[in-house]
Amino acid sequence: MLSSLILILFASVHAHAQESILDKPISIRALYGREFQQICLALQVPCAIEINADGLPLVDPTYGLELSTANSVSIQNTKATVVLDDVIRRYPKHRWSYAAGVLRVYPRGKISKNSLDAPLGKIDLRDQPLDAIFRTIEEKANLLSARAIMRPGKFPINPNPRHCSLAINEATARQALTMAVVKTGHAAWIVRHEKTFRGPITWIELLDYDLAVQAGDATK
Repeated sequence: MLSSLILILFASVHAHAQESILDKPISIRALYGREFQQICLALQVPCAIEINADGLPLVDPTYGLELSTANSVSIQNTKATVVLDDVIRRYPKHRWSYAAGVLRVYPRGKISKNSLDAPLGKIDLRDQPLDAIFRTIEEKANLLSARAIMRPGKFPINPNPRHCSLAINEATARQALTMAVVKTGHAAWIVRHEKTFRGPITWIELLDYDLAVQAGDATK
């Protein structure tokens, strides 16, 4: 009886914490393709963002600029749920959810040959910087990092990165990436699937909240 009451109280506190985070008023000002980065940074919670860009305007992964027309969004001092609902309308066939302390954005349909579904096998990384863990996952899943084409100096280096350990026997790239941001509690991963004349490409970006704040918001 007592254990059941404790579980009910824990669930109530957890649900209230989630609600209070999403009730937080936030402000974003971003070009198309960078909205979710701004939302993650404003909320400061672990985020797992996956966008199926098939049929959507192409975005330059170097600077996050829409390649067709300027289509920026500016929302000031508005409840996070309202901001999320407004931004998600710009991405048809996508949904957002917030559960277990993680904000997720994901496509409704299944993406064929999705690199995030790739099984990674065993990973055993002890007390490593988050960036090093991401690089390991990127290489194992054959993901194309936006950092690979960044101009020198575009991404500043965090001199004091958060460290964490990631030990898994079997997981997909998606699961491993989410585990990594949850472990640190202060980062997000953003993936964008695009179809190009060369075939499908999956871009991945790590958003380190500590680094973004130190750099004066490196996501802009």
